Amino acid sequence: MKRLLAALLLMAALTHAEEPVSDYGREFRDLGTLDKYMAQLQQAVQTHKNKWALDRCVWFYNNAEKIDLSYYPIRNGKLLRLWCTLAGRYPEAWDAMATVRDEREKRLRSGKGNNADFDDMSSLSRELGEEDMVLELFRFLHQEFPKQAEQFWPMIRKKVFQAKDYELAKHYVKDPAAEFTLRLQRFRSSWPEANSAPEADRKAF
Repeated sequence: MKRLLAALLLMAALTHAEEPVSDYGREFRDLGTLDKYMAQLQQAVQTHKNKWALDRCVWFYNNAEKIDLSYYPIRNGKLLRLWCTLAGRYPEAWDAMATVRDEREKRLRSGKGNNADFDDMSSLSRELGEEDMVLELFRFLHQEFPKQAEQFWPMIRKKVFQAKDYELAKHYVKDPAAEFTLRLQRFRSSWPEANSAPEADRKAF
């Protein structure tokens, strides 16, 4: 009898532990489409169902690509914007966002992170107003996990140049002259009246 009771208690504990994910997943399947799910979530935010909406923002952010890989871009787009709207009136949403961001950072610092983790870290840090953390993380990866840092370089390149950390950039820019030309072309295309790039940028390489 005692063994049976222990087994039942263990099963109950396991079931309870899995309830949030399974319930939210079942909700998603019952609605049938991403559009319906996002519409329901948006309505919850608008009607101040704050905790209900936050739980589902976090769940979808962490599980979108597991449902369908095509949902991945929604996470750092429409969903994240909705999450920020919620956070504007419900501070707990900022705390939850920071927690998710910190989970991504921890995975990246362990050397087990991937492009999606770095993209999430960057997007969440931007919304939290803590973009400096991304550059700091990249400098850490450059020292400890250089192969991963090289993989993430295209996503952080702009921030590195904005920070004028040219010493760091030199490790990833294989052809400085070509890089400078590319940046000059982009500068001129966005500012047609510009005739030359800043002298400081010329000397950077």
